[in-house]
Amino acid sequence: MRRRAAQALHYGTHYGPHDPKLAVHLMREDKMQRKFIDCRSVPSDSNCTVAIAADTETELLEAAVQHAVAVHGHADSPELRQMIRGAMREGTPPLDAPSRAA
Repeated sequence: MRRRAAQALHYGTHYGPHDPKLAVHLMREDKMQRKFIDCRSVPSDSNCTVAIAADTETELLEAAVQHAVAVHGHADSPELRQMIRGAMREGTPPLDAPSRAA
């Protein structure tokens, strides 16, 4: 618990090592699940095989938007961001390619 308390303090929370709020914070943190987006599941002329995962939806969204703009030539728009949010899944990308949407 001390190590996790030190980590929590390092990341900007202000809980002491014996503070019950720390335990609640750590339990919530443990329940968070990674999110991912997998280009293999999206129709594409380039047959892109990139999969991106992150701990937060915000972090994943930003990385996926950058990929979509730089690699696929999309414009950063609210519509693109909504499409990416809709393609996000919980967990980690599978090793085998998912079936592509038609």
